[in-house]
Amino acid sequence: MCFDTNAPLLLQLPSYLASTGYRSPNNESDTLSRHTFGKDYFEYLAAHPSKEANFASAMWIQEIFPAAGIPRYPFEQYLSPDQKPDLNVVSDADVGGGQGQWLDTALKDHPYLREHGHRLVLQDFPTVIDNIKRTDQRDDRAFELMAHDFFTPQPVIGERATAIFEASCTTGQTMMC
Repeated sequence: MCFDTNAPLLLQLPSYLASTGYRSPNNESDTLSRHTFGKDYFEYLAAHPSKEANFASAMWIQEIFPAAGIPRYPFEQYLSPDQKPDLNVVSDADVGGGQGQWLDTALKDHPYLREHGHRLVLQDFPTVIDNIKRTDQRDDRAFELMAHDFFTPQPVIGERATAIFEASCTTGQTMMC
């Protein structure tokens, strides 16, 4: 994934680890990305749109692998098929959700979410959301698009709102961010 971006990180890893005394980073300003690029990973991507597009594509492509190893969100536990939603409240927000592939799967697996009009929100960086708006002209999208930097406070807050964080981003990229 993103060889042109990640190779420099891997090449700098030995000197970064030596500079930290081989300890895990304990603050946001002491990361491999800052050591390598002088800024955090997502700031670096934002400054290089083609690399950011490659990253977004890489996040999407992992969704084509079999879903057997990815636990499904238990919608029935929180949003019963018989429950009518409050249309003023967001039911779920997929934070860092890329192209919306996870929400598309959730809507296929749980058709009542669409049938009952549950408000589902896809959040990702503005460049990702702008790209979706530019390239995906679906009229039948059953979720809202919201540009949001997930390193800032969450704007979707409500009594029943549930934020779903993409595990691949929040865990897989931690060392680089």
